Amino acid sequence: MIAKCMLLMTTALLALAGSAAHAENRTSNVVILHTYGMQERAKSTCKIPFFRQNDPAFARTCDSSPPEDQAAQFGRALRAEFATTEACQGVVFGEYKGSFEGKLGEIMKGPHWFLTVDFTVGETKHSWEMVLRPVDYTRPDTHVRISQTRDMTAHEIAIAVCSAVAGRGAKLVQ
Repeated sequence: MIAKCMLLMTTALLALAGSAAHAENRTSNVVILHTYGMQERAKSTCKIPFFRQNDPAFARTCDSSPPEDQAAQFGRALRAEFATTEACQGVVFGEYKGSFEGKLGEIMKGPHWFLTVDFTVGETKHSWEMVLRPVDYTRPDTHVRISQTRDMTAHEIAIAVCSAVAGRGAKLVQ
């Protein structure tokens, strides 16, 4: 019950942040998952001797299947959640896998939310951060950033991200 309340509170706060961004007309309904970053983090974390020596279960998880495959699997789970979660209707989802070529590159030239998941090998819940990338990359002060430090499942991430991106929630007036 407490976890469900926390998810609802998080979703409401993120929706308010998304509403504020929409109210200022600076946002987009495009979310790009940084899959490449998740895979690189998974590989590098599994190579750190301190973690491998002090946590045998972590070392076994790293050795059970390639860590970059585990990260890619979580990316596929997120993609499935974005495709099937009602809160994500109208949201465009893509994955950055290390190349700006093709349709994704064209989409990324425009405003979009760049979603980074702090992927940890062997875990089912992860924290995340999302940054609104404006067309004018020379003005980083105009970026909107939403962070979630509480670990969330793929389903919870999809609900929270889509609620913020779609601007669901109250319109803020100042």
